[in-house]
Amino acid sequence: MNIIDTHCHICSENLIPLRKEILDQCSELSMKIIEVGYTLESSESAIKLAAANNNIYASIGIHPSEYTAEKPQELYSRLNSLVLSPKVLAVGEIGLDFHWESPKPFQYQLLELQLDLAKKRNLPVIFHVRQAYYEFYEFIKSYDFLSENAVVHCFSSDISWARPLLNLGFYLGFDGPITYPKNDALREVLAFCPQEKILCETDCPYMPPVPYRGKTNRPAYIVEVIKKISSIKNINFSDMSDILYNNAHRLFRIDLS
Repeated sequence: MNIIDTHCHICSENLIPLRKEILDQCSELSMKIIEVGYTLESSESAIKLAAANNNIYASIGIHPSEYTAEKPQELYSRLNSLVLSPKVLAVGEIGLDFHWESPKPFQYQLLELQLDLAKKRNLPVIFHVRQAYYEFYEFIKSYDFLSENAVVHCFSSDISWARPLLNLGFYLGFDGPITYPKNDALREVLAFCPQEKILCETDCPYMPPVPYRGKTNRPAYIVEVIKKISSIKNINFSDMSDILYNNAHRLFRIDLS
């Protein structure tokens, strides 16, 4: 049995005091982790964490809500140097988020620049989409290089948007919210989604799964996410864990040796 958390933020400030405990738990589970950047600083931290831990990999990118006075071209230049680090597997998390007040023109420009970087470096992409599924789909559908090479992490819409994204070849990432009692629509998406297009994640320190709601999320809680996925897909835990692991390997080209 293999376990992977394809999206977490161990480098978050509120997890620093828990870092050793978190890494020890991950070691006990022999799990792999993708530490995802969302600013230049967190991307640099992700690279350092991955360099110091055999089973941790990094993704670098700037979240759409992270508005900065820096010019997008300057950000691109700095990301372009970070992406050369040997354990960087992807560009992300990037995308569109209209929940926050980050200017939309800036979000689109930043997204386009980072997609250019992913194409240039032949890397998969981790997308963040919030309250912008229509706009995201209209923007992204012409990017042919993303077919089979991208995930919408923490998918939060319904089947009406899952279907077109799956038709583009995207993977969908599922985390703690699939365990929440009121999230029947999200569980319907999971049931609809082909098992080869599902990724499991925690997005820690956010959105801990049941029975850990109210606590700080951590990668080891991925076990509860996998339990829920295996229940919905009617596949035993061990087999489901291996399927999810192989899906991540296929997308991110992780060395399984």
